[in-house]
Amino acid sequence: MRKRVVLKIGALIEKEGLSIEEFSYRTGIPHTALTELLDEKTEEFEIEHITRIVKAFNISDINQIITLEKTND
Repeated sequence: MRKRVVLKIGALIEKEGLSIEEFSYRTGIPHTALTELLDEKTEEFEIEHITRIVKAFNISDINQIITLEKTND
């Protein structure tokens, strides 16, 4: 059984009560990149984006924004 990395950015945006535009502004991550991540249109992400999210929202546990899910592949 394989696993895949899942970014929980949508949950963080909802928890903080932000729009994608506000989240983009606070993190410095381009709106288009966030949209692709939220829509799971990309299988890759930049570690710099994770770093910016961690700093902008004072994340102390990486599990708040990243998780592993089992796949049926």
